[in-house]
Amino acid sequence: SLALELHERYPDNRMHFVAHLGMRCATMREAIEQWQKYAFLVAETDEVGYRLCGPQALFFYHCRDARYASHWFAEHYMAQALHYARTFTGVPLRLHEARFKHADPGYREVYERVFDAPIQFGADDNALLFDANQLDLPFKSADPYLRHFLTSQADELMAKLEPEARTDNRVMQALSVLQSKGEALT
Repeated sequence: SLALELHERYPDNRMHFVAHLGMRCATMREAIEQWQKYAFLVAETDEVGYRLCGPQALFFYHCRDARYASHWFAEHYMAQALHYARTFTGVPLRLHEARFKHADPGYREVYERVFDAPIQFGADDNALLFDANQLDLPFKSADPYLRHFLTSQADELMAKLEPEARTDNRVMQALSVLQSKGEALT
């Protein structure tokens, strides 16, 4: 269960700079959108974001490359996202449900403690379901100047890294996505 509890051992000064960028956003919605935009800087195969589902929102994590997919990453990202949302808003956010693609790994009680919500294993996605109005909660750590500086740095780094992504990694990632969708490999 280490991945579920790892965020508890991270001091704020050891966060990835993409997390620092999110911390400086005005709202949770803006922070998730920034994380989505710069997820490549954290791990090139990761995808995060949110979808609106009527009055609820769904925060999701997905690894686009099956070679690197692991329930530990899903556990870590989901627990960390909830921890950051609660810390940066100062609000004890309540989830409707926490969903995981993997089977129950045998420590459900840790999931229940961390997420304080119903847990679903074997789901279609790794996701946290919550009230959509929480997306617009203000961050008490918002700082427009620092956010602008970090965004500039992230944009510069993205511009340098994306063209350097190795062709074989991009091909393997594309094949993995097709294979995971059951599409023919050509």
